[in-house]
Amino acid sequence: MEVLESSKVSDAIHIESLHSERAKQLASEISNDVARRILKELYRNPTSISDLSEKLSLPISTVQYHINRLLDLGVVRIAQKKFGKRMKEVKMYAYDKEGIVFLSSSQREEFESFLGRLITQAIKGLSMKMGVFIF
Repeated sequence: MEVLESSKVSDAIHIESLHSERAKQLASEISNDVARRILKELYRNPTSISDLSEKLSLPISTVQYHINRLLDLGVVRIAQKKFGKRMKEVKMYAYDKEGIVFLSSSQREEFESFLGRLITQAIKGLSMKMGVFIF
């Protein structure tokens, strides 16, 4: 098995420099209970704003506000677009990262390489314990 590539690490984890303005904004957003509820609901389950509003019993405007902030910060993405009941385009939003990491250093590439090796070792350890083979 080969070491997890840096690009795959970035696909799995949102990485932000601790000293950036975006880190401050992101920390503010994810410290909000509503934003965390939205992220939890979106985790690997693309959902529209109106469906989120209904599931979470929140006003559409509140959900829209947090979705826009999370989109601007690069945490949430538009997973797909489909047509709704009135033949109007509906965006489905997704949060598919395994975590958010704030780095105190600007050495993103070194961190991604280290994390890739760490994940690879963990997978190897699990596969040996569980008899799982990963190709």
